Amino acid sequence: MLPVIRDYDRLYREFRWNVPARFNMAHAICDVWAAREPSRTAIIDVGRDNSVDTMDYATMRMASNRLASAFVRAGIARGDRVAILLPQGKAVPVAHLARVLVSREARSNETLNFVA
Repeated sequence: MLPVIRDYDRLYREFRWNVPARFNMAHAICDVWAAREPSRTAIIDVGRDNSVDTMDYATMRMASNRLASAFVRAGIARGDRVAILLPQGKAVPVAHLARVLVSREARSNETLNFVA
């Protein structure tokens, strides 16, 4: 929750994220929702032609796990730098989640549980 500060410059200077020391973003934004409401829409992708494509949390979790597995098979490990160059769309969050999963993979065998 943002503090009640009406002066933007002061708010900007004083704002701090309150993130726990051991926080797993991939788990918080994907795994929890995939378990709770797997068919809930996670991403709405509007194309240049105004076409609309959606992805639910279960699909996003499966896709990010598949890409994370491919990263691991390619030799990418925790601590490696990964550049992601994609046009804006539903592949972008999937790729970022996969990158987070690979860094988590070094700590847990349960991470890539959707793919062999």
